[in-house]
Amino acid sequence: PASTAAAEPDTTAPSEEGEAGASDPGGSPVGVMVLGDEEIAIGSLLCYFEEQPRAGLGGVFTHTAQGRGTNAQEVAVLLDLSRARDEDGAVGDDIIVDIGEPGSEDAVSLSASGPEGLIQFGDASASVDGVEESEFGAEPVTLSFDLSCG
Repeated sequence: PASTAAAEPDTTAPSEEGEAGASDPGGSPVGVMVLGDEEIAIGSLLCYFEEQPRAGLGGVFTHTAQGRGTNAQEVAVLLDLSRARDEDGAVGDDIIVDIGEPGSEDAVSLSASGPEGLIQFGDASASVDGVEESEFGAEPVTLSFDLSCG
């Protein structure tokens, strides 16, 4: 995958080093995300599992969740999950992992999309088992996690 080692560390917020990499401050992580061969502690996962309009896209989001962590190079990692139902009734899942400061030249964004079930949503959790995410022009990276909403 694209290397995250070249990305500049996020110095706006301190981080605490844990066994599975650094996590967001404020307590123990809600789980671990495995991206390729790197374990990234996710410090928080905010979930909203009620229907909300998809502005400008039609249909509704039925599930959304966003998690934050820091990788071993102390670079910010953002995990963004959603399940949406189109106006025609088709349901699909989307996963985005952003590594680094959004908009910076060193930032890396990985994504995966698929039918409902790509992400397993529980009452207060989200999990993925071995989904391949890809960056345009790069080799796919395997992603797995089992996180609790915080």
